[in-house]
Amino acid sequence: MAGCAFFLSNLLEDLLIEHSEEASSTPAENIENGRQPQVPFGHGTTDTTTSFYVDGDNDKLDFDEGAGEVTATLTHGHYTGQGLADHIDTVMNAAASTLAFDVQYNDATNKFDFSETSGPTNFSLLWDTGTNAASSVGSTIGFDTSADDTGANGYVADNVRYAGHTWVKFDAGSGSTIDADVWWLQRYGDSSTVFGTVKLYGHTSDLGDTRADWDGTADVTVSFSTRGTDASINPAEIAITKHSDAKRWWFVSWEHEDTSPKHHVGILQAFAETTSSDFNVQELADHGLTENTPAYDLDTEYVVEGYQAWRVALSFDAWKTADYRSVVLAMVKLGKHQPFGWALNWDQLSANPATATGADEADHGWLVWVSRVSPHSGSFSGAGSDYVSDTVELLQRS
Repeated sequence: MAGCAFFLSNLLEDLLIEHSEEASSTPAENIENGRQPQVPFGHGTTDTTTSFYVDGDNDKLDFDEGAGEVTATLTHGHYTGQGLADHIDTVMNAAASTLAFDVQYNDATNKFDFSETSGPTNFSLLWDTGTNAASSVGSTIGFDTSADDTGANGYVADNVRYAGHTWVKFDAGSGSTIDADVWWLQRYGDSSTVFGTVKLYGHTSDLGDTRADWDGTADVTVSFSTRGTDASINPAEIAITKHSDAKRWWFVSWEHEDTSPKHHVGILQAFAETTSSDFNVQELADHGLTENTPAYDLDTEYVVEGYQAWRVALSFDAWKTADYRSVVLAMVKLGKHQPFGWALNWDQLSANPATATGADEADHGWLVWVSRVSPHSGSFSGAGSDYVSDTVELLQRS
């Protein structure tokens, strides 16, 4: 059977230095708490906890005061909702020649709104016909950019917006690097959440806080695997960096433009592989989904549906003692309370990271965030008791 690997010790502990806005109930430090993946890091829904970004893809606003098109250019960077509204207000008024504008982010509705305050006088927002429509901020702030907004002295966004970018940055410190084989990610949201591609960047210096700052410049650029079709059961995603250079600075970027208030990161950790190059798992027994929903009967007519989780029983047959200690015992020593990552086909995944199908592995229950649930009971056998056999049962923690 395949050469599996365990991912046991988080290399990012205490290295998180910057991140996008957080809600008090979902602080960024939660990504280190692998025991409760669904206690996540995420932005909030009030102004000071919303998170928006501006880069070269959305830094223009074309408008018409009545005498022709005028363009306001936004400064690249991260903003809270009202912070972005204030900045748009500033650059619009700087570009305007006759009118005065006020831009607000409404905490109650989570929508941006524009008004003209000197008249008031009608003006137009040229989302569709403006010269810079392709790099407009319109969609970022919730406007339908398929048509201009015209004929009024004020406009309210068509859609709610809570955030556009969730990101975290790690610094190993002067003279140190993060040298991981794999980065493990689990994201959570709702039916409106856009789970776009998450990018991982590594570099010798800090390049900034937007994806555009790192794209094309970072020494290492890796995409996380996409979420599986059964991500509601197993949301595991990985970025393989086994063949990449170790770097001091690492930046993780998740861009999302949607109407959801939930863009949650439950786990973001990095690991060196724990595996054996000489011995493989010989059997994958009793592998499948288990759930804690009570069976239907007369006493449980109105059952509360429980969660489903992957259960795995791994058989280690006649492993040499040194390999057994470095792999199996290392995992066992974590105890039953400490979860970790496990990949059944790690040898294949790591050999071809560019084509690795992490989503398929997750759907099959072969790439899972787990903890040990069975007691430890290794048996020595062979000449001089130099070989050990064991069976370890693992259960998904999601």
